[in-house]
Amino acid sequence: MSEAGKEYGELVKELRENNFERFKAKTLPRLESSEEVENITENCFSFVVTTKSNGVIDIFPKANKLRIRRQNKWVKPIMPWLRKHILKCTN
Repeated sequence: MSEAGKEYGELVKELRENNFERFKAKTLPRLESSEEVENITENCFSFVVTTKSNGVIDIFPKANKLRIRRQNKWVKPIMPWLRKHILKCTN
């Protein structure tokens, strides 16, 4: 692999790690305090969120996407969807 390819790989790795840390620091506490959320379970690098109206949602902060299990629908990026459907109660 070329030197540029290695640098790009390191950049992507750093960005994904920053996404994960920012999600844990800012978004996760808001989800925990939301009336819409019933349960949150952390798996390796993802979160399983059980909600009242949308069912179970898998959130992958490093990839900046989520999956709504009931509809088997992928959503990317996650924040606009979370603000509209889950965090609307806490604003």
